[in-house]
Amino acid sequence: PGLDGFGLLRAVRGDAVLAKLPVILVTFLEMEGDRKRADELGASGFLIKQAFDRKELLEMIGRVL
Repeated sequence: PGLDGFGLLRAVRGDAVLAKLPVILVTFLEMEGDRKRADELGASGFLIKQAFDRKELLEMIGRVL
């Protein structure tokens, strides 16, 4: 509660046990700077729901695993 995807990603990357866990952020709408922020926080991938492509998601999962 009270934690968005960026906050969760920051917490995961800050935890020694979870830091290397692949994290793909999926957002409803991309706000200006979201993709850059996700990259800076260490996201493994970034997808926008409105442009969702199942093949792209599966390829991204394959790359991060």
